[in-house]
Amino acid sequence: TEQYVSEALTALKSQMERHFTYGTISSVRHAIAKEPARADEFLKGFEDYVRAALEIAEHPETTLQQELNELKNYIQFEKLFPYNHFEYRFNIDSRLNAAELKVPSLILQPLVENAIKHGFTDIEYQGYLDISVERHGNMLQCSVRDNGRGRRMDKVTREPGRTSKGTKITQRRIQLNNQIKNKQARFEINDLPQGVEVVLT
Repeated sequence: TEQYVSEALTALKSQMERHFTYGTISSVRHAIAKEPARADEFLKGFEDYVRAALEIAEHPETTLQQELNELKNYIQFEKLFPYNHFEYRFNIDSRLNAAELKVPSLILQPLVENAIKHGFTDIEYQGYLDISVERHGNMLQCSVRDNGRGRRMDKVTREPGRTSKGTKITQRRIQLNNQIKNKQARFEINDLPQGVEVVLT
């Protein structure tokens, strides 16, 4: 029923908020251990980002502009840490009215988090992160593309390793949102020669 799907979406969103909070706390602890002299800076960045993100998370939907602003805040927060060496770029279709267009709250953050924390970990070259939002006909397409190390291959099966929890929650949120709003949104993960691209359509 619609009520069941709505309740399931709320539960998944709550899981996403907890996953996000624990992930950022872990980042702060790791950074402080490496550079204790910058502890106040890291904690202030954490406080500012979490407060703003949880305000947006109170609502099932937000505008595309708010979503992108929060995503930029998250990326800047991650770039505070000494072990994150990457540059980023936003490519937003100029035909979009980002201030009016509605999207699920914090739908892109887990995908960017995955690229930063898994794709760029331990790389010895310059990382690049591209976030694109384009209109294709009457559909909105969002993509997150990185040049990181890619999904680790399982040593036994030689297949891509496990999907992160944040990605799984995002996939389930999209499935349930499709049911309740009768939409056909899709979620794709593409392995690139170097890195990964995740596409939401």
